[in-house]
Amino acid sequence: MREQMTMPLVPVKHQSEADGFEMGVMSDGTPYLTASGLAFVCGTARSNIITLVSDWQNQRFLPRGQAISQIIQRSGGDPTGDLHRAIKVRGITQHAISADYCMAILEYYAFESRSDADVARENYRNLATQSLKEFIYRRTGYKATGALPAHLARYTRNRGKIPYTHFSMLNEITLNLIAPLEEAGYTLPENLVPDISEGKLFCKWLRENKGIEPNNFPMYDHEYPDGRVVQAKLYPVELLDDFRRHFHEVWLVEKAGKYFGDRDSLALEYVESLRLPSPH
Repeated sequence: MREQMTMPLVPVKHQSEADGFEMGVMSDGTPYLTASGLAFVCGTARSNIITLVSDWQNQRFLPRGQAISQIIQRSGGDPTGDLHRAIKVRGITQHAISADYCMAILEYYAFESRSDADVARENYRNLATQSLKEFIYRRTGYKATGALPAHLARYTRNRGKIPYTHFSMLNEITLNLIAPLEEAGYTLPENLVPDISEGKLFCKWLRENKGIEPNNFPMYDHEYPDGRVVQAKLYPVELLDDFRRHFHEVWLVEKAGKYFGDRDSLALEYVESLRLPSPH
């Protein structure tokens, strides 16, 4: 632990296992455990971990906090900052504790706590032979080698299937929503597909305002990074201006707030920044 990690509030991978063991990776590659995950490896109650990290500025002056502070300092870290960041996953607030701080707390429970330490000792020894960072990367499937985010990988995989006479609404959503969100610091979870929301709305608009039946458009095989293939519409390029206006003036303004508010409210502050001014 060379320095205190500052974790952005954007988990790009978050995994909850059947036994309640939760972990994830932030957008800067910082691996973390939640309070539940850390309690699991330490063999202690979740409430003990939450009290420790959420009230750290007071807890660090008590005997347990002083012992953990010394461990952090021995590893080259700074124990004076906060030990966790509050993140939202599927609308639920979680305490995300970076892997370095997790190891310091685990060491305390393994060797210095007066409570039953068998679980903590066993996990500490296991993690001494494989870093917690690599363990979390492997369990979440995170690739730290510059792998493309899922939605950008999907775009590059399908770009060659779109003739110049047509456009793919799914790819347009990637360019106008997904990529700007990631640039702003928010990575869309793979289970969110706002293109379906806008697709239904735009098709309804075409029927009502243009007298066009989108079900008559040609289709192509749109492939996801996990191998799934769906049939997607190829829209005539003449409708591209209409689509972009509809996306920016209707969906982004009227529908995006409810869409993300119902699914991942963390995105709302980032979505707000995507609203572009109309030309004067």
